Amino acid sequence: MEDKFDNMSKNQEEMKKNQEEMKNDIAAVKNSIESIRSRLEEAEDHISELEDKKEKKRKEKKEKKEKKEKKERKERRKEKKEKGKEKKRKKRKRKRKEKKRKEKKEKKRKEKKEEGRKRKEGKERKKERKKERKKERKKKERKKEKKSPGVPVPSAPYSAIPMPRAPLLRWRWLDVGALRSVHAFSMRPMASGEPVSLGSLRGQVLLIENVASL
Repeated sequence: MEDKFDNMSKNQEEMKKNQEEMKNDIAAVKNSIESIRSRLEEAEDHISELEDKKEKKRKEKKEKKEKKEKKERKERRKEKKEKGKEKKRKKRKRKRKEKKRKEKKEKKRKEKKEEGRKRKEGKERKKERKKERKKERKKKERKKEKKSPGVPVPSAPYSAIPMPRAPLLRWRWLDVGALRSVHAFSMRPMASGEPVSLGSLRGQVLLIENVASL
């Protein structure tokens, strides 16, 4: 019996030892689990921090990108406006140049027209002057023809009449074209002292005698 009791006591002691070891093991496991949990929590915190940082960076990057895009859009709009203004300026400049060119062309055309008109007027004035000169010459010639006494007809014997040299000298400057026929001369008849134009006797028979040669 005693042996049995000893064996039982031994068994109990061993069981107690085993229980204590198990408790210690459980405590160690619990401790390890707690440490693992704490590490997991730390890891989760670290991961969340990293995710937050990543999200923050992503947001910052996105904001920077948006700002950059906004700035670029602004610059593009500004450039577009500047280009539009430049185009408008060039268009206005081109229009001004075109207007000036047209004005110059119109001015030249008007000047040319005015010069042509002046030349035409000058030519017309010259023609009128020529006509007036011709008329004046004809008038003078007519006056000279009227004033010229022609060949004198003697009313006395030849010995009592001097030679009519002065009228002959006057005839030298007369127009030869105007004196083509005898009707261009005038004569003084023996009955009256007034000279008579031979043109009034056109169509009649005339007897002309040079009395100076008798």
